[in-house]
Amino acid sequence: MNLFVKRIFLIFFGFFLFFSSLEFYFWYGPSGMSFKSLYSVDPVLGWDYMPNSSVSFTDDMGHESVISIDANGLREDNDFSSDRPTVIVLGDSFAANIGLNSSDVYTDILEDEFFSGVNVINFGVKGYGIVQDYLKLRDKGFDLDPDLVVLVFSTGSDFMDDSSYSSTFVFSRNRPKARFEEGSLVFYGIPVDGEVDSVIHWMLRRSKALYWLYYAVGNVIGFSEHPLFPPEVRMIDDSSVLANGSFHLACDLLLSMGEELDDRNVDFLVLISPRVHIVDDEMFMDLSNDYLLSPSDRFSLNNRFRECLEAGGVDVFDLSDDLVAHERKSRGLDLYDPSDFHWNARGNMFVAEILYDHIMDEMNVSALKKNT
Repeated sequence: MNLFVKRIFLIFFGFFLFFSSLEFYFWYGPSGMSFKSLYSVDPVLGWDYMPNSSVSFTDDMGHESVISIDANGLREDNDFSSDRPTVIVLGDSFAANIGLNSSDVYTDILEDEFFSGVNVINFGVKGYGIVQDYLKLRDKGFDLDPDLVVLVFSTGSDFMDDSSYSSTFVFSRNRPKARFEEGSLVFYGIPVDGEVDSVIHWMLRRSKALYWLYYAVGNVIGFSEHPLFPPEVRMIDDSSVLANGSFHLACDLLLSMGEELDDRNVDFLVLISPRVHIVDDEMFMDLSNDYLLSPSDRFSLNNRFRECLEAGGVDVFDLSDDLVAHERKSRGLDLYDPSDFHWNARGNMFVAEILYDHIMDEMNVSALKKNT
């Protein structure tokens, strides 16, 4: 075997060891829990929680946690009583907080520590878009006769989820879509037509290391089919039909949901959850340098979206100002898990407190005021 062949062999062998170690870490390391066992295929929603499923894991700090789904397909066993007012929280991972014990999630904190005699039910599912939230509300939420529905809108992904095919961490599955025809909301793509069909997605469904590498590189050079570039870049500087259409579809979907809830005498609040680069000054400065954004761009997308919703009579609470103020005071990302930039337990407590104050001080939900 000549020297050149040996070097090629060593390069490939080294890559094999690296990739195998990475795969082992993602499957069996501290953050290697497989949340996929919590989910099942759903013909309408694409995916949803599997009733009576659970998964246990140990986080990077050594804390052991158990995530359980109850018989109704909701996070944990909810102590629901039809005699009490009910708050339903919809959204994606910033609603679900699937990496924390239920007792550390702001929905449980609201029910246990802030409200008195109020059901707070978490309908959040990681990866969901507005259409999935809307359909799940119709399918399961209205049966609970809610007094208030809170939809957590994640600016990092929710603008794009409902306007184009996008795979997710769960099954790389397609999702239901929506459009407006002559002013009427029409859902389509139901039943959902299975997994995104490509060799790449087939491989991504089976390799956590490959999934991580694919989206890490895709985020940098922009080849992934669901762009992870910050929404401030996609939605402000991009005047394409896709960008404008995504913005207006998101707004129109929430306005339609608000009208349907109003017809049922249910209060509605859209809670804007900004991406971490909006919250942290240093991260936004790096973003500005990379994408030539101005300081005025920092909150312009959130403000524009809030104006669109409020013009249609929907209540909006943007968490950005409170989160930025806290992180400046703490001089660091005190409220975020550095591994995935979602709220940690401290962040969930902070969100519970300011959300409770907003509901009680700024909204007139009579059923909640009577029970608090």
